[in-house]
Amino acid sequence: MESVRPALHALLADRRSGEARALFELLARYITRRVSRVGGQVLSEVQAEEVVADVLTKLISSALASFRGDTEGELIAFVRTATDRTVWRALQRVRRERTWLLEQGDETALDWAARLASPDALVECVPEDLLDPADAEYLRSLLQAGSKVELARLHGVSRAAVTQRLHRIQARVASRGESSKDEFNAWLRREATSVLAG
Repeated sequence: MESVRPALHALLADRRSGEARALFELLARYITRRVSRVGGQVLSEVQAEEVVADVLTKLISSALASFRGDTEGELIAFVRTATDRTVWRALQRVRRERTWLLEQGDETALDWAARLASPDALVECVPEDLLDPADAEYLRSLLQAGSKVELARLHGVSRAAVTQRLHRIQARVASRGESSKDEFNAWLRREATSVLAG
């Protein structure tokens, strides 16, 4: 069986060589799978990535220098042990933090951070003059009716007439420029939320 010592030496001595890169990628893939398997139910994606980076850093900076095996299987077993220890410490830390937060109450974590509006609420800007008042009222009545069929029934017209009116409104909005579509969608979301809220 081929010894992993030359590749290991290359990884520790000259990390730019092809042999070193191949070994690094092998270890990185194994560590990533191991972290996911052992800690995937508790660690978030970001926390798992931090553990993988931590294990790789420790291995390359110091731990691999103490490896005394010769085969790939022995190296994997060595790396598995180092990975499991790091994952275990991360899991213990996460559990301690969660236990502490539960003991402190739900409001503690919120007290550490500002209460911000949702991102879409921060960035959506709806011009008040986006729609003709009659068009705006017609769209509100559609939202309240819940469907084109119901709106047609309420107004005593055909469904096709409702569809044609909506197409004319959309054409007028589109004629205002490229950004008008996003503004129109934002207006619809705002009005739909208002209707749902009662």
